[in-house]
Amino acid sequence: MNTPHKAKPIVQPAMVKALLPLALLLLFFLLSRWLIMPPERVGIEAADTDFSACRAYKHTEAISQLPRPSNSLENDRVRAYLISQLEHLGYEVSLQQTTAYSGKRLPTFGHITNIMASLPGTEGEKAILVVGHHDTQPHTPGAADNGIALSAMLEAAAVFKALPPMKNDLVLLFTDSEEIGLLGARAFVGQHPLLENIGLVINLEARGNTGPALAFEVSPDNGWIMREFMQSAAYPLAASLMYEIYQLLPNDTDFTIFKEAGLSGFNIALIEGYTHYHSATDRPENLNINSLQHMGSYVVSLVSHFGELPLHDTKAENLVYFNYAGFGLLAYPMGWNTGILIVLILLYLGVLFLKCKKGKLGWWNSIIGFLLLLAGLALSIGVVWGVNKLVLMAYPHYAVFYGHTFYNANYYYMAYMLLTAGVFYAFYSLLMRRLSADVLF
Repeated sequence: MNTPHKAKPIVQPAMVKALLPLALLLLFFLLSRWLIMPPERVGIEAADTDFSACRAYKHTEAISQLPRPSNSLENDRVRAYLISQLEHLGYEVSLQQTTAYSGKRLPTFGHITNIMASLPGTEGEKAILVVGHHDTQPHTPGAADNGIALSAMLEAAAVFKALPPMKNDLVLLFTDSEEIGLLGARAFVGQHPLLENIGLVINLEARGNTGPALAFEVSPDNGWIMREFMQSAAYPLAASLMYEIYQLLPNDTDFTIFKEAGLSGFNIALIEGYTHYHSATDRPENLNINSLQHMGSYVVSLVSHFGELPLHDTKAENLVYFNYAGFGLLAYPMGWNTGILIVLILLYLGVLFLKCKKGKLGWWNSIIGFLLLLAGLALSIGVVWGVNKLVLMAYPHYAVFYGHTFYNANYYYMAYMLLTAGVFYAFYSLLMRRLSADVLF
């Protein structure tokens, strides 16, 4: 009698064991993305005291119809639109028309027209300055860069007129010629008497058209303003590491000029959807309205909070700060860094000592394990670099995009992340067949 052969299960335990870490990595990535999604847009039926991205978006459609480089007819039209909206709300509107100069990189001169809209406070000792530039690159309608700032500022202006007066003054500054040397900001800082009355700066920018709005840059000596930011910002996303990375990049915004002048404040921007940055596709229909809601929530929450605080002394010891889960923020004084590093090194050396004492690990093996870790990282990076080179060879037309960031770039980013994790995991799986786990971990 023949014994029937038992079929092997399709899913082998070894396969599950191998794929589980990658599945957990993907789950962690998706969870982290979900936790920092921008807040849902608020409809036009919202109360006048609430920021509504749907109301603000109507300004986006009116503003971002055509490119509006500085001193163009379209820039004149948009400037007239901004002035009419602000005057309709009852703001005191003034213009700064002058010639400005930038000597950074290439010497640049330009005739600029800045717009200032003021809302007096009940005490009026210091003012909060909210900044967004109204010009664009010559080939983009600039719905995000920087139409999102203009729209958020106009809707926020309406909200502050509906709210009770604050103690501090509010000044909305719509700068000119940001795209050709930050000329409008330079003119305001170098020539306008209002500068002496500014206590805090909030600059709004966009290097993409979607995703959450990040407080990616904070002025030096940030201890006091960051503690207040953590208490007041709606949906805060910030990390001191962002600024450390940003300093390595050859980029500036209007905030650079105010920071160099010694003013305290925040630089807030979108950075996702980079394909549309300085592109003809930076149009209103491509702008994420939820991102506009997030941008506006910063303006309303921060101005409302700092509008009631004394702004004469805004400097304190720097903080290290970061989001730990979603919009939750943690911070500690930067002076703790050395102590934390020493504790971590001692803990690591303590673990090595105990393993060596028990005979599980020798110092030579620990060095080998560290070198293998570096080798695994180098291999993963090298494989992704090579695959990306092959992709660019297969699709040479990707090179025509700004920064080689093509429309399906997000799919490549996700694929490269999985490839990196897969190569690293395969490398360690191979090593575990030949070496002790104590050496590798």
